[in-house]
Amino acid sequence: MAKKLRLLIVDDEKYVRNLLRISVDWEKLDIEICGEATCAEEGLLLTEELQPDIIFTDICMDYMDGIEFSRRVSAEYPHIKIVILSGHSRFEYAASSIEAGVSAYLLKPLDEEKVVETIKKIRKAIDDEESRVLEMERLKSYLEESRGSLIEANLNALMESHTHLDSAIRRLDYLGISFQTAFFQVASIKIKPLGETCSEEIQFLQDVECHHIILELLNERPDVYTFFDLNHRNTILSNDPGFDLTRLCSRLLPLCLERMDCSVTAGIGNPVKILSQVKTSCQTAREAVRYQAILGNNQVISYHAITVSDRESDFHLDESIAELIDTIKNEQLEDAFRIVSSSITSYLGQDNTDIIPVRVLLSAMINHITELLLKSDLRDTDAFRFCLNSYERLFRLEIVEELHNMTNNLIRSVIETFGTIRSVKNNALIESVIGYLNDNYTDPDITLNSTAGQFYVNSSYLSRLFKQQTGTAFIRYLTELRLNRAAKLLTTTSERSYAVAQEVGFRDAKYFSTCFRKYFGVTANDYRSKATDTPL
Repeated sequence: MAKKLRLLIVDDEKYVRNLLRISVDWEKLDIEICGEATCAEEGLLLTEELQPDIIFTDICMDYMDGIEFSRRVSAEYPHIKIVILSGHSRFEYAASSIEAGVSAYLLKPLDEEKVVETIKKIRKAIDDEESRVLEMERLKSYLEESRGSLIEANLNALMESHTHLDSAIRRLDYLGISFQTAFFQVASIKIKPLGETCSEEIQFLQDVECHHIILELLNERPDVYTFFDLNHRNTILSNDPGFDLTRLCSRLLPLCLERMDCSVTAGIGNPVKILSQVKTSCQTAREAVRYQAILGNNQVISYHAITVSDRESDFHLDESIAELIDTIKNEQLEDAFRIVSSSITSYLGQDNTDIIPVRVLLSAMINHITELLLKSDLRDTDAFRFCLNSYERLFRLEIVEELHNMTNNLIRSVIETFGTIRSVKNNALIESVIGYLNDNYTDPDITLNSTAGQFYVNSSYLSRLFKQQTGTAFIRYLTELRLNRAAKLLTTTSERSYAVAQEVGFRDAKYFSTCFRKYFGVTANDYRSKATDTPL
């Protein structure tokens, strides 16, 4: 049932107040007239006392007019809806009423239908406002209940390269997480249950138990946050340069091994000074965890400790791998070979006999190539199977050159797979675009941009690909398609040329005539005449 609204009438003319009372069925509108005032001063007092939902006030009153009265009420009680009653229809009165926060402006003599219509609009506005307030209260309640998961989601957003960093920072600040120092370091914890049969449930429960142990060790320490990443792996972010993440993880490992049947690997990422680079610290922490395959289980592995220190000072593994993945995505085979070769050279010792660093390097590269195939949904390909076989061969081959050749062959296989899939997708895309144009060429609003939007691709990319696949520019293809359909209509119907132009998608008949003559060498009328004069 609708809430009963309270109405206060402020007017110095008694007959107007009486007229308002008797001319409208207020009960039917769920309105209660809670009081009457004979002047603005009395109206202010009654407003404070009665707290009405709606006020009807005359515009012309002694000492204080309705405009000033409305300003004062709106300033003190912005939720109250005010309706001005006036015998003047001049614009400046209505404009002043709007500036004073008035909801409606009614002219005297009052019309019952107008009053009822106004009340209905005001009730809807009040109901809408109450709904918004209730929704806001519901959202605040949800926010309080979901604060932990929202913090986790936005901390994860800092770790991902595709996220809008500023938005995540603002949301974290709203949730009470603000970063005070120019220091950020990430640790990633990998829990692996022991035993041949490990269910997802056991994995999940052990990750949760590890999370509880981390919370115990942190003991609500400020500026250090623990959360699950997108793969439900425990992650720790420190914003405290005086906090030793390595020491924390060294205490964490024996507690996890004591409480659970598992192996534990903690990867410590490189510290960074800028929040936008937190993802780099996260990536290096995850990369350090991957070295568990080389260095063994139950260790705290610092990325800084395992990267090259006494070799070329300008070599950085993360940058080299990122560049390699980019060249593979762009199918640049020779550039990929060059990166692998220069990276191996950087990792070799002076006597070129230490193969362990090369295995570490190529293991990291193969890990990222495998992830690229998984993210590209290419698990069921020879290239992915090549990746899996490469892990085993990585520890069996004893000669650097053999490892080098194996990696190059893997890269060649991956790039060929990407090239094949890209070619198939491109052919299918252009076939779909051509089908779309054949079905919709009559729409004058079709453009390169709108078509690209239909297929969720960049317009420049579509333009290039269309020309490459068809040998014709997109706009030219569409124009010629429309002109050929127009030519057929000219020879099979008696429609005028301007009507034909509109039917095939030309907005401007003059432009159609110009295009037609340029394409066919004759005007549309001459084309029709020649076609009809030609004997069958």
